[in-house]
Amino acid sequence: FTAVSNVSALRVVRVLRPLRSVSRIKNLKKLIAGLFAAMPEVVNNLLLFAFLTLVFAVAAVQRARFAHKGDGYGSVEVDEGVVSYFTPYTGGQVEIDAMTSVTLIPAVKGPAHWQFDAPGQPPLLIPLDAFGADRLFDVFVTLDGIETEKMLRQIKQTPDHPVVIWRKRTALLR
Repeated sequence: FTAVSNVSALRVVRVLRPLRSVSRIKNLKKLIAGLFAAMPEVVNNLLLFAFLTLVFAVAAVQRARFAHKGDGYGSVEVDEGVVSYFTPYTGGQVEIDAMTSVTLIPAVKGPAHWQFDAPGQPPLLIPLDAFGADRLFDVFVTLDGIETEKMLRQIKQTPDHPVVIWRKRTALLR
C-alpha cells in the first residue's frame, strides 16, 4: 500500500515541474499572464458564436419543416424579385412586391397549392410539392408581417378550407 502512495506522490511532483519552469522564465510568465488576461474576450467570442449558432439552427429547423420532396408537377424559380412557376401546359409569374396575399388552398386530390394574388393578373397556383417549391420559403420570410410558425402549422395540418397565410397591409388615408 505504501509503495502505491509513493508512486502517486511522485506523479504529482512530476505534474508540478512545469510550474517551476514558469516561475523561473520571465517571458513564459508574461505569456501565461497574457493568456489569462485574454480569457474574458475569448469567453465573450464563444458566447457570441453560441448565440449565432442557435439563431441559424432555429432558421434551419423552420426551413426543414417547410421543405417537401419536390417531386410534384411543375418547376418553381425565384429570380430578381419574381416568382415563376412553369409546367408543360401552364404557368405564370408574379412580382414579389406586387403580391397582395398568399393563400394555402387545400386539394381534393393530390397536394395543396399556394395561391399568390396580385392586382391585374390571375392568381398564380403552385403545388406545395412542385420542384423548387422550397425556394418559396425565402420569399415568404421577406413578406412584411408574415407569421412563419402559423404558416408551418397550416402546412402540417392540411386544412379543409383555404387559409390566408399573409395579406399585404394597406395604408389608411384620412
